[in-house]
Amino acid sequence: MPYLEIFNEDAKKIEEIKDFAAIKQALNSINLDLELWDTKGVGKTASQEEILELYKTEVERIKTKHNFKGVDVVNMNPSIPVEKVKDLREKFLAEHIHSDDEVRFFIEGQGVFVVHQENKVYSILCTKGDFIAVPAGTKHWFEMTEQPDFKCIRFFGEDTGWIAQNTGDEISKKFDFNYLWNSKV
Repeated sequence: MPYLEIFNEDAKKIEEIKDFAAIKQALNSINLDLELWDTKGVGKTASQEEILELYKTEVERIKTKHNFKGVDVVNMNPSIPVEKVKDLREKFLAEHIHSDDEVRFFIEGQGVFVVHQENKVYSILCTKGDFIAVPAGTKHWFEMTEQPDFKCIRFFGEDTGWIAQNTGDEISKKFDFNYLWNSKV
């Protein structure tokens, strides 16, 4: 179940929302899409092929809706070398935009999408079963901790994946969402 915090640009919390319908409404107001999907009992050992077969109907619906060409399953876990995780985190923690929508479905674990829009910062903790779509051109960053442990279906407008375009704004350095990991929000 997602959890939303809204901040001003100076990192002062304005609002906290725990109710799914209220979170969805708040995110829809800034053109983000949020859904809850059935996790279909997917276990930690399920392969990309097994997962994509289980979600074939949902994947085709999203590919058609967003005109996506590619899809994969990312599996970030403690077995990934620390240096690789560090490089990925640094890339994701910088505020950036994409030329196509960034869309994820969380099968396992959690991550925080942070959207910077209309002089506000929206921190969306996504967990197992959460589907989120961030529109192209939306300023955002992603927090996955120093020891990430999540599995997501990712969708791409190009077969080669998405390319992040850094905005140069260092606003993400004002925020630290480590308190959210393993919290009971």
